[in-house]
Amino acid sequence: MSIYTSDFYSNMVLQHIRSQITTIPTYIFAGDGLSTTANPYDEVNSVYFIMNARNNIICGKRIKESDVKFMVRRINYTANTVYAMYDDKDPELFNKDFFVINSQRTVYKCLFNNHDAPSTVEPTSLDTAPVTLADGYIWQLLFRLTRNQMTEFATDDFIPFVENLAVTTHATPGSVEVVVVNDGGEDYPHHEGTVNQFISNTLMRIDNGASPVNGIYEDSAIFITAGPGVGGLSDITGYSSNGSGRYITLETPLPTVTINSTYSIAPKILIEGDGEGALARAIMEQGEISSVEVIESGENYTQADVRIIANTGYGSGANCRAIISPLPGHGGDVLSELNAKHLLFSAVFSGSESNNFPVGVTFSQYGIVSHLKQGANSNATYTANTFNGTALLTTIQINGYYDKGDRLRCTTANDARAVVLAANVDHAIVMYTTRDHFSNTDNIISESGVTAAITGVVQPNIYPYDCKVLSITNINTVTRTDETEEAVNIILRV
Repeated sequence: MSIYTSDFYSNMVLQHIRSQITTIPTYIFAGDGLSTTANPYDEVNSVYFIMNARNNIICGKRIKESDVKFMVRRINYTANTVYAMYDDKDPELFNKDFFVINSQRTVYKCLFNNHDAPSTVEPTSLDTAPVTLADGYIWQLLFRLTRNQMTEFATDDFIPFVENLAVTTHATPGSVEVVVVNDGGEDYPHHEGTVNQFISNTLMRIDNGASPVNGIYEDSAIFITAGPGVGGLSDITGYSSNGSGRYITLETPLPTVTINSTYSIAPKILIEGDGEGALARAIMEQGEISSVEVIESGENYTQADVRIIANTGYGSGANCRAIISPLPGHGGDVLSELNAKHLLFSAVFSGSESNNFPVGVTFSQYGIVSHLKQGANSNATYTANTFNGTALLTTIQINGYYDKGDRLRCTTANDARAVVLAANVDHAIVMYTTRDHFSNTDNIISESGVTAAITGVVQPNIYPYDCKVLSITNINTVTRTDETEEAVNIILRV
């Protein structure tokens, strides 16, 4: 069995579906004007159910490209929750809550969860770079929704995706933002202190609290933790201890460091792979590597190994792993990063929609339909913004009243048949049940014996029998008026 990647869904299937609505006119329709309650969902997959839905289309509105939104899971940020973190080697990642939407409608991806600790600080930064918060979590901004976007498109389970060009542009392909410690090892030499003197740009004297053992810090690294030159990192190539003090030799100078700077000596963290530029330092606790801080994330890595280096004979057992960003970088292709598999189609039915939507009728079903024709005798594709699938009959000489659900048939020139969706004394809105249509010279009769002469017919502007029904949803009955507005959202999962 083949494995389908997130790119398959977001960049192929969903993108293709979205693009098709611009080349093949596609509509959200309202239908089933006779049911009084929602129909059972277990009939949806039957051939009869699909055919019946097609034959009972009442009206519809064309879907524009702006009416289609990519949707991702809605995971509301909740304090004191342990969130999963992005991990390029986690096969279950997309089944976990590794991203959130905060109270300001902003979506973040968790890059580090501080060793599975609860998140206690809500991410709020709009910085495009990863941000480390006080609880140790590292979050990457992805995008932010407006209030209108949340109101119009968000559901309890899904939120719409909107592109943030600033984030996309900033994304660094193949970066290393996190190094996880699988095993901290033991007995590694380390020391924290203050720079005492510079002998040269590569030779410095450190405090006498450092080890008296010659060579013990060789092949380790020094990191400036505070003061001038903070953030500087250099390898240690030599270490000597004598009566005049403790001295380290640097591989590369730390030019802005002064005697007021503080430092940390720890095993060297070497990130090796097919990218470049990643730098990190070890944070120690009683001879063990407790965590690794990434100083420079680098770029263009598709694979990376982490080596821990210290003086031979001092310390052993540590094992670390680099987590590599998606190929475009964190935020570079959000749809793939969040494994988007859903599309939302939306439409708003407003009153009569310029007299193209019947009012006074009910509907208990909506869905998506395409390949509509312009009439019973036309092969031309229907392309207008809205359509009416019903006929309006003007009648005289009626000897009773037509009720909703009454079935009518022609008694004169043809075998046209229809069902009444709504009626008053001289007008009836009907849905044809045959391919034949009434004309303004026909006489009609209902199953209960009510007769009338037709004096005018406004025919449907679509021919539904050859259309393609792509989606069907049953709902509780809605009554349409010329003042009502119905917002219809359909979410398609691929």
